[in-house]
Amino acid sequence: MPTSTECNSPVEGRPGTRLHTLCGFTSPIAHEESHMATRNEDKRKKLLKQTIFYGTVSAALYAVVFGHAGQVAELFARGGYYAALPVATVFVFSFAHGTFASKLWTVLGIEAETKRAAKRPTVEAPRPAPRPRARIHMNV
Repeated sequence: MPTSTECNSPVEGRPGTRLHTLCGFTSPIAHEESHMATRNEDKRKKLLKQTIFYGTVSAALYAVVFGHAGQVAELFARGGYYAALPVATVFVFSFAHGTFASKLWTVLGIEAETKRAAKRPTVEAPRPAPRPRARIHMNV
């Protein structure tokens, strides 16, 4: 039968990990922590790639519109169904630029503060006093 020092003794592992033996079984305690760190690193890289992509798309959209401003203005001024093109263009620009800006702030580590709305106490409004009903008295 193993003694208590043999059953639960620290073992040298990779730097930053702690390994313990439990009666002959060696288990990495920091395995989940290192896995989470790898996942966070992967998310950060993916987020950075998305930020660069949407930034490039946004810059390309602006370059195309400003580079061909005369043709764009002529196309938008045709009327009819072409009148919907400025609105569609604004939606595309808004999506591309908004997504880029959101991801940029996240990459920089700036997040919006999330507060839960304070629950307002429900207070019943005082009911007005009942008004007397109008009556007619006739002397016949």
